[in-house]
Amino acid sequence: MKKYLLAFLFLPMLAASTFAQYDQGDWQHDYVDPTGRNEMSGVKVWFKLETCNQQGVVLLKFENSNAYQVELSWENAVFKKNLKWSAYKPERSQFTVAANQTVEGDCNSDNALAVPLSDFSVKPEEFERLTTQELIVNPIR
Repeated sequence: MKKYLLAFLFLPMLAASTFAQYDQGDWQHDYVDPTGRNEMSGVKVWFKLETCNQQGVVLLKFENSNAYQVELSWENAVFKKNLKWSAYKPERSQFTVAANQTVEGDCNSDNALAVPLSDFSVKPEEFERLTTQELIVNPIR
């Protein structure tokens, strides 16, 4: 009986801590591996849709939990609500994240962390999600 009581008390705490890892407010996690996780090689990825200067912009957030700096590269792609992908230009985006740091785009970002929906010819009401397609994490030691 004691085992069941301990399990009953422990499971809610485990579930809460697991949920807390994914609860990022308005940020949604990106699917960067085939299992649907948002982490690759010690880097977690999130995105969210914002309105910046009256235009739809997808902001990116990267959390580097490694003890070393990483250079990230990827291709942006948007998934629309009508279940169609709208691929971005074939050029790769790049960004460097310091060791044990989190960086996130905002409306003042003029870099790869702020992706205008107009680049995809997608309206904000059509937007479903962004993915950092073919994400590569290169350690810089």
